[in-house]
Amino acid sequence: MNLTIVQKIWMCIAILISGYFMNLGSSMIQGRSVNAILSTVSDYWFPSAQKSSLAVEKYKNQLKYYTDSVVFGDKSMLEKAHENKELALGILTDINQSSQRWNIPDQTCPALIKSIDDFSRKASPIYMAVIMSLDDNSHVDDLMLKKMNDRGLEILKKLEALASFYNTRLNDQLVRVRNMSHRGWWINVFMALIIVSISLP
Repeated sequence: MNLTIVQKIWMCIAILISGYFMNLGSSMIQGRSVNAILSTVSDYWFPSAQKSSLAVEKYKNQLKYYTDSVVFGDKSMLEKAHENKELALGILTDINQSSQRWNIPDQTCPALIKSIDDFSRKASPIYMAVIMSLDDNSHVDDLMLKKMNDRGLEILKKLEALASFYNTRLNDQLVRVRNMSHRGWWINVFMALIIVSISLP
C-alpha cells in the first residue's frame, strides 16, 4: 500500500504515542509492584529484623544477669534479669502482632514467648536458691542448675535463628526490589527501541 509522506508522518506519530502509553502502563504496573514490596519492607520486615535482634540482646542480658547473680551472690541482679525478660517478651509480642496484621504466618514467635516465660518462671527460684545457699552454706542440686543453663542457651539459639531469618528475608526483599527496578529499566529501553524502529518510515 502506497502512503503519502503526510500519512506516513501521522502513522509514525500514532505509533510513537501508542508506544508511549504502553511504556507508561508498563512502568505504572512495575511501580505498583515495587511500592507494594517496599511498603512491606518498611512496615514489617525492617522493623521485625531490628526488633528480633534487640530481643536477642535483651535475652542475652537476662542470661548474663542470672550468671552474675550466682558469681557475685547478688539478688538484685535477678530483678535486672526479670526486667530484660519482660523487654524481650514485649518485643517478641510486637513482632507477633505485626505478623498477624500483615497475615504473615509465624509460629516461632508464640513458641519463643512461651519458652522464655516458662524458662524464667523456673529459673528465677533456682538461681535465688543458689544465692541463698552461698550465705548459709547449704547445697543446691548442680544438675538442676546445669539443666537451667542448658535450657537458657537452647532458647537463645532459637531466638538467634529467628533474628537471622528476619534479617535474611529483609535482605531478600531489598534484592528483589533492586532486580525488579533493573529489569523494568531494560524492558522500557527495549520497548522504546522497538517503537522507534517501527515508527521509522
